[in-house]
Amino acid sequence: MLQGILQDVVPDREGLLSCRDLARRLRRPDPAPEPQESKSYDLAQKQGLVDFLKDADIRLVHTPGCSV
Repeated sequence: MLQGILQDVVPDREGLLSCRDLARRLRRPDPAPEPQESKSYDLAQKQGLVDFLKDADIRLVHTPGCSV
């Protein structure tokens, strides 16, 4: 692995590779985050609806003078 990286490197005028360049080439991308397990909610039950709204950060507000 290191030999392949060093072959692609253009050394500076003294033939040296800076530590920053070497670190940049050796850096691996961050692993993909683990998928979160989806939750299920029983929206027919009051507590299920409450939990859904809380987890989704949805706030219900009452606006005076507005009727649905």
